[in-house]
Amino acid sequence: MESPAREALRRNVGHLASVALVVMWSSGFVGAELGVRSGGTPLQLLGWRFTILAAMLLAVCLVLRVDLTDGRAWGRQAIIGLLSQAAFLYLIFEGVNNGVDGGLAALIASLQPLLVATVAGRILGSASRRSCGSAWCSALPALRWWSPATWATDPRSGGPTCSR
Repeated sequence: MESPAREALRRNVGHLASVALVVMWSSGFVGAELGVRSGGTPLQLLGWRFTILAAMLLAVCLVLRVDLTDGRAWGRQAIIGLLSQAAFLYLIFEGVNNGVDGGLAALIASLQPLLVATVAGRILGSASRRSCGSAWCSALPALRWWSPATWATDPRSGGPTCSR
C-alpha cells in the first residue's frame, strides 16, 4: 500500500509537471541572457541546466517508482530530447551569446509550434496537412502582432534593445 504522500504526488503529477514545464521553459530565455552576460558559454549553461533537470526528474521517477528499464523508451526520449531540446536550445543560447536579445530569441522561438505543425503535416501526412490553409489563416493574426515586436527589438531599427 502506497503512502498518502506518494499517492497524492502520483495523482497530481500531471499538474505539477505542467507547472514545472512552464517555469523551466520560460526561464530559459532569461537564464540564457543572464548566463551569457556573466561569462558562461552556451554549452556550459545548457550542461548545467540539463544536469540539474535530469537529477530532479530522476528523483521524481524514483519516488513514483517508475520503471526505467525500457530501452526503446530511452532511445525514443533521447532522440526527442536531442532534437527538440538540446539542438533547439543550443541555437537559442548561441544566438544570445552572439548578441540577440533574450526577448527577441523568445519571440522567434514562439514560432516553433507553427513550424513543427506545418512540417509534421507534410512529413506524416496527418490531418493538419489537409487543413493547412485554415491553419495558416488562423496564424496570420498572431504573426501580425509578432512581426512588429521583433522589428522593434532589432538594433538596426533603432528600437529598444538590451545592451551588454
